[in-house]
Amino acid sequence: MDLWSNKNLTPFMGVTGHWIQATRVQNAGSIDIILTLCSDLIGFYNVPGSHTGLHLVHAFLHVLD
Repeated sequence: MDLWSNKNLTPFMGVTGHWIQATRVQNAGSIDIILTLCSDLIGFYNVPGSHTGLHLVHAFLHVLD
């Protein structure tokens, strides 16, 4: 999760998820496992108002919902 403002000072919250995906590849007589780092955008939200901890928690939970 990261929070920032654009040029007009409009605050936004971006939430991303990151995971490692394992893929099995069969070669001549052996099986190799290839690990790939993956990521995806879970949510992007305008966060108006104050940036207190409680307010940011509510915004974060809104994005997750």
